[in-house]
Amino acid sequence: MELTVGVEEEFFLVGADGHLVQQAAETLADAEHEGADLQSELLRCQVESATEVCRTADELLANLRELRGRLADGAGRHGARLLATSTAIQEETAQSAIVPDVRYLRMAEYFGALVYTGTTCGCHVHIGIADREMALRVSNHLRPWLPVLLALSANSPFNNGHATGYASSRYLLWGRWPTAGPPPYLESVDHYESIVEATLRTEAALDRKMIYWDVRPSEHQPTLELRVFDTAGSAEEAALYGVLVRALVAVVLELLADGHRAPRIPHEVL
Repeated sequence: MELTVGVEEEFFLVGADGHLVQQAAETLADAEHEGADLQSELLRCQVESATEVCRTADELLANLRELRGRLADGAGRHGARLLATSTAIQEETAQSAIVPDVRYLRMAEYFGALVYTGTTCGCHVHIGIADREMALRVSNHLRPWLPVLLALSANSPFNNGHATGYASSRYLLWGRWPTAGPPPYLESVDHYESIVEATLRTEAALDRKMIYWDVRPSEHQPTLELRVFDTAGSAEEAALYGVLVRALVAVVLELLADGHRAPRIPHEVL
């Protein structure tokens, strides 16, 4: 089974003084914007990139370098810079503006200050697994690795002008969302769907994309998505996350083929 890999990266936009600037629209307009590979995020101080579906480490790294370069060039034309970290470093006194998207505005209406405070960026790795049941079985095996992958990628020791004492302050801030954190041990597709439906019914999430687990089946791609990573400081590190996850998934598939069941580690331990 050939395993493809793709990486999404979120970045802040800052001025020469390191403070956040609301220039996502201008940056994207000038970043040789050719489609869904570059797009806005929740707030106007954020931009996001998405690589092509890649089959080799070299292809993935080349994609990441190109996308970062395009975004940096687009930001530079407006006096801004791309900040590859997961939290705002400088103390921010002004509230960031939301991108005027219907979905984002609805999120702000429901979740209030959670949307505006504790702004974070992250890195998401997609591994091509089209079969939903197989993706969930792989997810169960990856649960024990989530703390290790977070520790490997931690890149947010500062937040809002302060040293937080944590290597990844993003993870603490992000954890305030109702669906953030490790996923439960999933018994089947029906079990997964029952949890998603209950979450939507209680409005802990407003749509399926708001199931923010650290590893989940993607709702817009035939992939398993790892969302535990901080934004990488370099394209090389981001590529490493991608190929490392692909290697882990390859090992898990071999374990599943040999009949190994995933360990049922309690959610509280993870």
